[in-house]
Amino acid sequence: MSLNRVRAEQPAFEVAASAVLIGQAHLGAGALLAQGVVLRSRGGSAALGNHSAVLENGVLVHRHCHPKGPAAAEFAKKRSFSKLESQ
Repeated sequence: MSLNRVRAEQPAFEVAASAVLIGQAHLGAGALLAQGVVLRSRGGSAALGNHSAVLENGVLVHRHCHPKGPAAAEFAKKRSFSKLESQ
């Protein structure tokens, strides 16, 4: 039986009062964002699957916000940083 399907009896996601959500997020059934978690996304939405958990003080960064994501590659092209362009 796969837990990665939404079923009527599955619990709703849970977000702690001290968790910080920046941008858009899709949280699956039974997902948990614990105390002090930061979830950041820009230019898209971050997704946390069904029954997934990010524990205390964890940080999730959507790939468009990640330093080596598309934004960094675009910056490298503009600034001619050959090391980043080759990755």
